[in-house]
Amino acid sequence: MHCDIQSMKADYYVTRHSFIRKGDLPEVVTLSRLEPLLVRCGGCRFTAPAQDVAHLIEIIERDGADYVRDVSFPASGARRAVPATMAGMANFPGG
Repeated sequence: MHCDIQSMKADYYVTRHSFIRKGDLPEVVTLSRLEPLLVRCGGCRFTAPAQDVAHLIEIIERDGADYVRDVSFPASGARRAVPATMAGMANFPGG
């Protein structure tokens, strides 16, 4: 368990390339229920608050017409969560 959402994001950007497993979603919600998450489906992608992601996945997959490919922290938060010396971030402009 992580102590705050920033440490979780920093860990996940480095160790998991920001991807979140289904079993990790409750921890994200506990740490920051409104944290935006990127949900990629077969036919679209969208961001949603962490507290709504499980419900939205259920709706998307209910009739089998679409599926959820993955859930992740959006890359836009990477610079705030990960020090520039980690995960190759030093090569980013301003890094």
